[in-house]
Amino acid sequence: MPMKWTKYLSLTLLGLVTLLGLAVIVIGVWINTAMTPKSHFDNYTEAQASGIMDRGWVPHYIPRSATDIHEQHDLDTNWVKMTFNYALDDVDNLRLACQSEVAIANGVEFKCEGRIRIRLFDDGTAQLESPVK
Repeated sequence: MPMKWTKYLSLTLLGLVTLLGLAVIVIGVWINTAMTPKSHFDNYTEAQASGIMDRGWVPHYIPRSATDIHEQHDLDTNWVKMTFNYALDDVDNLRLACQSEVAIANGVEFKCEGRIRIRLFDDGTAQLESPVK
């Protein structure tokens, strides 16, 4: 009889530890998702209307032609990563707002506000990263 109880107790304890481990994983994923929200906007106007620019996550000076905007930011560290498409002739706002413009392979890189890096590629795609490390 004692062997049955020992086996039952071992299996019960193993089940509880497994459930606890799964709960920790689920909570960790939930917290990470809550702390690094992602957004998608069809175009500049939609992003602006959402208020994300006024909250400082997306700069107002990205090209007005920006479409298919994917943005993710971290509430703790304030980093932002973003991709979008743009019209190749729509770079005037960046030239006015940013401190430097440097040619890179297949495009140009702007440094803005001392901490934002925006790369515009010749194929009409773009990447934004802030803060620059």
